[in-house]
Amino acid sequence: MGVEMDERPDNAGAAATCEALVDAAGTPTLKLFGELDLGSLGPIRRAFDAIVKDQPARVIVDVSELRFIDSSGLSLFLSVAHQIDEVELRDPSPTLRKVIGLTGLTDVFVMTP
Repeated sequence: MGVEMDERPDNAGAAATCEALVDAAGTPTLKLFGELDLGSLGPIRRAFDAIVKDQPARVIVDVSELRFIDSSGLSLFLSVAHQIDEVELRDPSPTLRKVIGLTGLTDVFVMTP
């Protein structure tokens, strides 16, 4: 299963990358870019592991620049949600919102806006 968020950008096929940030309130934030699939999962998983080891109550995942996600990426998000009290998916595309709804995960993730 794969979910294409929008038309593929000029860098189509670009493996997912991320940037670890902390917002003004001190909440760890992981901004994702590109395409998150089984082949690009490793570095993203390691970034999440680094955040989760500090046991924050809340994590923000900025998915505004994520162009594609497959079931392995969704599984990673779910794994993080089992370890953290609140996982916010920030700026999900309409398609990602729909997939979250269809998979019954709307009670697992907070989606903003």
